[in-house]
Amino acid sequence: MESSPERPCPSCSAPAQENQRWCLECGAELPQTSRRSTLKPVVGIATTLTVLVGAASAAGFTLLQDGKQPPPPATTVAQQPPPVTTPSVETPPPADTTLPDTSDDLTLPDSSADRTGGGGGGGGIGSGGGGTSTPPVDNTVPDYSDDVDTSTPNPPPPDDSDEDVDSDDGSVTDDSGDERATERRPAQPRLRETNIALGAVAVPYAPYASGDEDLGDAGAIVDGSTSTSWRTPVFEDPAAHPQLGVYVDLAGAERLTKLVLSTPTPGMSFEVYTARSGPPKSITAAGWSHVATKTNSPGKTTIELPAGTTARFVLIWVTGLPAGSDHAAISELQIFSKQPV
Repeated sequence: MESSPERPCPSCSAPAQENQRWCLECGAELPQTSRRSTLKPVVGIATTLTVLVGAASAAGFTLLQDGKQPPPPATTVAQQPPPVTTPSVETPPPADTTLPDTSDDLTLPDSSADRTGGGGGGGGIGSGGGGTSTPPVDNTVPDYSDDVDTSTPNPPPPDDSDEDVDSDDGSVTDDSGDERATERRPAQPRLRETNIALGAVAVPYAPYASGDEDLGDAGAIVDGSTSTSWRTPVFEDPAAHPQLGVYVDLAGAERLTKLVLSTPTPGMSFEVYTARSGPPKSITAAGWSHVATKTNSPGKTTIELPAGTTARFVLIWVTGLPAGSDHAAISELQIFSKQPV
């Protein structure tokens, strides 16, 4: 059989057979030209009539050879052939559903073999076994569905690399600015420096005193007012070391940031100590941590504490009296820590 002429694919220009429906390179459907033959039904009917006539002739010839008269032809031999109807011309379907043309692959049967005698004389129809049966015509449309990949590829995974985190409330947003509430993170609490000494317990600290001195009311330094003060005892020698102080109990370890001390006796000198437990029994005990020293302090002094300072007890240890004064006093001690708002 001669090969069908080739034609280019309209999508990728790859060569394709004339009767090919799908492009083997890109998978696109090829346009088809409907050339289905309208002679197929006519040829089939003509072949059937030829077979019937041949069979009748062979039967009559056999009866003559045996000396018998053939039956009347009006009722048994001749049969009225069915009317030949011309099939209507079919409208070709749209280009995307056109069936492939298979007319070039079909071979019409040779009906001349049915009219040839089978080895006998007289030029008649041979008696050797009747006419030849017509092979069936294969009108099956080839199925190319397995050659086409109709699967849908999986979408690529989402790219989370462009997400932005809002530091204010901890929510996650994408490039379009849309906030995804399902990924909202807990917001961090806002912190503010707060005076945690206000209302705490303040106690005079005199580990070396004899026990009969009047050490005054230390609660005045944490009452929120500078009009009240804690005073040291009166010393006859202004150059003497007082060897006493006052501490504040915060009732628990706190992370501290700074201290602010106000005094009505500017020029006094003092040291600052902290402790996590205790308070320690003496100023030289291992529990105290020295954090600052101030000499000739003004009326209001701010002391920034080292980062990470954590303590329960804060001690102001008086080391010197103001010049020309026989005592020292503290009107207010503020202790700051970052607390949730």
